[in-house]
Amino acid sequence: MKSAGQAGLNTRILILGVLVALCFLVFFAAASEHAGPLLLVIYAAAGVILICVAAKLLVSDGIDSIRGLTERGYNVVESIPDGFFIIDKDWRFSHVNERAEELLRKDASQLIGMRVQEVLDPLASELVPEMLSVRGQGIPLERLQHFQSTDRWIEIRMQPARDELLVHLRDVTERKNSELLLKTSASLRLLLAQMPAVVWTVDRDLRLTSIRGAAEQRLCADDLVGGPYGASIDDPDQRRAALSELRRALAGEAVRYETRQNGRWLQNDVEPLRDAEGALTGAIGVMLDVTEVRESAERFSRLARQDVMTQLPNRLALEESLSVILDDAAAKNGPVAALFIDIDRFKTINDTLGHRVGDELLRGIAMRLQERLINRATIFRSGGDEFVVIIDGIGDQRSVVSVAMGVLATFQEPFVIDSRELFVTASIGTSLFPQNARTAEELIAFADSAMYSAKEAGRNNVKSYDGTMHASVLERMSLEQDLRHALSRGELQLLFQPIVDVSTKRIVTAEALVRWQHPTLGELLPEVFIPIAEESGTIVEISRWVLKQACSTAARIRAMAAPEFRVSVNLSPRDFYEQDCAATIAAVLAETGLPARALELEVTENIVLNDLAVATLLRLHAMGVQLVVDDFGKGYSSLSYIKRLPVHAIKIDKGFIDDVTRDPYDQGIVKAIATLAQTLGLRVIAEGIETESQWEFVRGLRCDQAQGYLFHRPMPRGDLMALIGQQESSSGSSPRVVPINRGAL
Repeated sequence: MKSAGQAGLNTRILILGVLVALCFLVFFAAASEHAGPLLLVIYAAAGVILICVAAKLLVSDGIDSIRGLTERGYNVVESIPDGFFIIDKDWRFSHVNERAEELLRKDASQLIGMRVQEVLDPLASELVPEMLSVRGQGIPLERLQHFQSTDRWIEIRMQPARDELLVHLRDVTERKNSELLLKTSASLRLLLAQMPAVVWTVDRDLRLTSIRGAAEQRLCADDLVGGPYGASIDDPDQRRAALSELRRALAGEAVRYETRQNGRWLQNDVEPLRDAEGALTGAIGVMLDVTEVRESAERFSRLARQDVMTQLPNRLALEESLSVILDDAAAKNGPVAALFIDIDRFKTINDTLGHRVGDELLRGIAMRLQERLINRATIFRSGGDEFVVIIDGIGDQRSVVSVAMGVLATFQEPFVIDSRELFVTASIGTSLFPQNARTAEELIAFADSAMYSAKEAGRNNVKSYDGTMHASVLERMSLEQDLRHALSRGELQLLFQPIVDVSTKRIVTAEALVRWQHPTLGELLPEVFIPIAEESGTIVEISRWVLKQACSTAARIRAMAAPEFRVSVNLSPRDFYEQDCAATIAAVLAETGLPARALELEVTENIVLNDLAVATLLRLHAMGVQLVVDDFGKGYSSLSYIKRLPVHAIKIDKGFIDDVTRDPYDQGIVKAIATLAQTLGLRVIAEGIETESQWEFVRGLRCDQAQGYLFHRPMPRGDLMALIGQQESSSGSSPRVVPINRGAL
């Protein structure tokens, strides 16, 4: 179909043709009738004038039509939402529409007449090579290009004309971003479907709006979407607690809680969900199945509270349960009795017949005690050849002694081990709550004192605690008074036991160990005076002295020969309860010049029982101080250490190492601890290594460091510095020369 302008032009051309034809006919007719020359001239002039007038009118009207067509074409070009510009034969802009102005970031008044090579805008300059190619080859171009300089996706069309190049630009950034978003969303959905976790969202009305993930575990089903949150939680109390936590998330907090659904334990980490403007629209949670983790933790917790040899509750279980038993008894105004049982001459059996026979004997004794006291008492193996029996509800001394004598009677029959009859006896001490003791510690301690009285009386005997056994308490008070002056008198001595790299046996750390050179009793080990210091409060002053001496020694060693050397210090829980503990440690580090990363602090499980202590440890971690869990595996909260504290390493308790090459249970515990630590990225330190076989065992577990008499015994500061200097010299490194005050050694 032709346009109206083109049809009008054709009509005018037809009229002009008709006029020219009429003029020729009139002129021919006049010539045929032999008209005069003058008449022919007049006819010819009139025809020419008529033709010129018609041609002028025709051309003027045609030009106006063409101009109208051009203007309408430009108007159409201006109205389209895409960029459009024309390049003439001299490579100058001849027309630029409004959208092209935006894309080229210049006004048309600036662009018209400008050579395209002179436009510095990244979009135009990047198009120049394509324009040259299209103009030169005469082939149209159509493609999609991402311009890094403006981060825009542009669809480009170039059409060559006779003397011009038409360029069409369409910004498809939003479309491209939508496509990329769809691809990303699809990838994200695929990823979530394969994750071992569930990602879920709820609206402000606590209704589930989406559930993704856990394709294998099937923790949740899609039919829950749209329903109220918590419908699949088994326990009503847990459901109420979960909803309470979820409301906190809707209030803007990040929360974590656990629920039990379909027999599985699920951990939920929930955070507020906000829209692009920051308005809170709901909550998003990540749900992870922690059933196996909880079961492992529970198994480990039971293992930590159970003596693996006899299957009886151990000393840790005794300490935990006895306080509860006494609290219940006090509330009911009831009595509790304790029997402390020690096997006579058990060490002789171990030394002569071997540990295997000794272990079998302990298992046999445990079985007889259970048979004798079934349903009457709780039996604990407190350690070694010692057993503790707690009897609730028995309060008179005669009844307690009667029970104890019945226990002695069970030892009258021999124990048969490897076809060998073994006759053993026991010494038993008893104490009563509340007649003798007021606390769990006193109840056991007094029964222990009575047991030693039974041994002194000839063994195979029963003794009940009385006031005459209080001499040990008086001796303890005397030690406390002496300890208060020990530091000022210079009686405390600091020794260092090296800790070596398991694979190379090179010294990398040393643990600071304090000894008390008592003026009359001689050298006292920490086991004797540290509990007294903790109860009396003198432990704080002693710990600060130890810390300063240890840091000073480590700084000298690092400056002398081993720049990566670290020192390990045991601080009492009492130290961490002090408000200025972190500040004190920071001051000591600044005074001695020891970097915080070169100091390791060994902590035990009772640290986590005090929030102030935990806060102190977090501040120390922020300073760069390393935290080591000491005696790992003994304490009931060892696993919670890893969760609550920024732990860097764990130290496997010596009690597990002693029999690790003989006892499969100890082997299992040590392997479990090492695996757990390595999984969490923690260093593993095995202490108490005394034999090559123990060393080979821990090395096979890929433990990082080891400590024990096999490598080095505790030594004075000067010996340690000399030993490390010799080690570094033998390794080929040149030790630094630092003046040493021999008098300070």
